[in-house]
Amino acid sequence: MARQRQKDRAAGVAREFQFRPDRSKPVPKSERHDAKPGETDLRNIKVAVHIKLDADIVDHFKKRATEPNAAPYQTQINAELRGIVERSVGTNLRQEVAERALSPLAETFDRVRPSIVALASRLASSATAMPAFPEILGTGFVVDQRGIVMTNRHVAVALQRLPANCAMAIIFPPVESKETEHGQPVIFRAVKSYNVIESFQSSGPFYGDLLPDIALLLIDVQGLQPLQFNTSRSVIRIGAGVATAGFAMGTNPLVSQHKVRQLTPFLRHGIISSVHPFPSPHPHGFTIDIMTQGGESGSPVFLPGSAHVVGMVYAGFEDTNVTIGLPASLLEPALHQALENETIDLSNTPTVTQILSEMERTEVMQWEPIQFRRKR
Repeated sequence: MARQRQKDRAAGVAREFQFRPDRSKPVPKSERHDAKPGETDLRNIKVAVHIKLDADIVDHFKKRATEPNAAPYQTQINAELRGIVERSVGTNLRQEVAERALSPLAETFDRVRPSIVALASRLASSATAMPAFPEILGTGFVVDQRGIVMTNRHVAVALQRLPANCAMAIIFPPVESKETEHGQPVIFRAVKSYNVIESFQSSGPFYGDLLPDIALLLIDVQGLQPLQFNTSRSVIRIGAGVATAGFAMGTNPLVSQHKVRQLTPFLRHGIISSVHPFPSPHPHGFTIDIMTQGGESGSPVFLPGSAHVVGMVYAGFEDTNVTIGLPASLLEPALHQALENETIDLSNTPTVTQILSEMERTEVMQWEPIQFRRKR
């Protein structure tokens, strides 16, 4: 055995493939196996390697492995990698790279979507016909599991102007599946309180709005998954790919012929097209080449391959694809300042798990509008 290792060294065999006497033992002839044709093909040989994967990737495949008749999660990961290799054979390299660059967005949206909230009015504009779905005024996203939602100041002001008990948040938890049936739970909860920025002071020159368009709402539910901020240097760069998700045009696209046909925010993607006032590690604002429409104010902006928020939509130029965003480097300090020394009473606030466990599963949208009454 020692001579074999000497031969390997003399032949220039890589160290990891050299024969190791201390890791080998003779196998009796009665226990030896003569390889059959095909058994020594590389695709049929398993190689033990130690690699580090993102925890959410492993968790994704472990969940898939719990399904009936599913293969072990390691086998599924190997199958996905083999699929990438086999698809790349004979294809245009540039096209393959482009397709693989876009694929993470779908996975990212699955993680972001349950944390996106529609901010709406319980007020029914008609005294005779019950609306199929509440009127959506804007978008928000969960930033604290205690029920704190971030949105734009102008969205919060619009909600505050509604009659008492009319402002609400609409939550869309993950899709439920059972055998061949699938369902989208919809949770309607009241807005309990508001924290609207009334003043702003910068330690140096500031090239954004005098009062950043930021507000926080406390809604009547806890246990929602909050989105995290990415405030790293130079994360806001011209040309960087980004995505945003919100309720463009409010309720109108969700309802057709008095029937709800959509229960998800719109996902859009593009690039950061400019920064304010110029490229720097922490710009004061930015634009994206994505058209914004009423109802999208307060939508999170995130990287296609990450569920971390890098900004928030707050304005746009009408009939153009120039949309203005606030960077996370402004959003995160606003959140921390609002929560500083803040005590939130959750004694009577249900968790999202409690609400889902008690919710009746039905095809009828369960919400209680407040009928509009004109004063005489």
